[in-house]
Amino acid sequence: MDRPVMLDRLDYNAVINGDFPYWQRQTSWNPTTGVTYGAPDRFGVSRNAGDAQITRSTDVPTYAQSKHFSSYSLNFSPNVAISSPTSSQNFDIVHNIEGNFLKSFIGQNIFLSFWAKSNLTGSCAISFQEGASSFNNSFVALYTLDQADTWEYKLVLLNLPDNFSWETGTGRSLRLNWTMLPEGDWNTSTPNQWVTGDKLSYSGILNFFSSTSNYLRIAQVKLGINYTGTTLADVIYSYSGKNILEEYFLCKRYYQKSYPLAIFPGATDPSGSGYHIWTQYRTGSDWQSIRLPVSMRTTPVITMYSPSNGAAGYAYQDDVAPGNIAAVGISRTEKHLEFFTGGNAGAQTRVHWVVDSEI
Repeated sequence: MDRPVMLDRLDYNAVINGDFPYWQRQTSWNPTTGVTYGAPDRFGVSRNAGDAQITRSTDVPTYAQSKHFSSYSLNFSPNVAISSPTSSQNFDIVHNIEGNFLKSFIGQNIFLSFWAKSNLTGSCAISFQEGASSFNNSFVALYTLDQADTWEYKLVLLNLPDNFSWETGTGRSLRLNWTMLPEGDWNTSTPNQWVTGDKLSYSGILNFFSSTSNYLRIAQVKLGINYTGTTLADVIYSYSGKNILEEYFLCKRYYQKSYPLAIFPGATDPSGSGYHIWTQYRTGSDWQSIRLPVSMRTTPVITMYSPSNGAAGYAYQDDVAPGNIAAVGISRTEKHLEFFTGGNAGAQTRVHWVVDSEI
């Protein structure tokens, strides 16, 4: 049974996993080209250049600083330096917000708050982009890292205009982008206001790829409605919003796995940690049906894994000659999975699964 998530509280945070408690895929990730997800739930990378690592860090703002207890932050660090990036190169840490969760914010004054820490100081950019399939409008906000190696609270204030063509269903409505390169082809000439088109950057911002010694950490990301005013003192200062169980259920709307939280897909897991197990009914072709604990955003992509050696596209059969057998998964709906295997009747079959419906 799905647990309802309260969306009408004044402290509601539209950013899912903004405190970075959940890392279902892995805790260290080297993003590939394109828009990909590989480490913290709901946070991905959009890149056409730059070799970097996204890792889970235990370096977080203290309770005395933030009035909130965090366990993890997101850590970015380059593997290869780019001392003179070209204008066409981009690398952005991204968070997509679904229309269903943004529609109550449309036409409102909102704020984005987060904590940041880096060895660098200087001007940085974070952008807000509207559009389901392409970006129609962009708001590039500037923030400054004032002190090296120090956690600092950052706040951006803006309005979500009600005359944009916002997505209000299951698609992407708003993207947040933390810009890691000075991406000249995506520069805006007018920061801190909405402009038409796909804009991510501004002239003169920091190049986080300038050295492999650089890092940027972000923590406690929150997007909320600014009910009270337009100054730092008027906005709720501490990170608040969904409780830890609500956060986990919302993460599973986009990504679920049969593995326990601390075991990552493709792991060798012969002792049995959450895999699906059954006795095969037919020789040559058998099938199983699973009802997901949380409905996905859309019909997901499914990947099967053998618990024996972590091979994708296989199940493991404990037969006279045990070994991997082909397994094919089919997502019937946002809630219902089926998968098919070969093998022998009467044999015990085990399989892990992962389902993904990220935006």
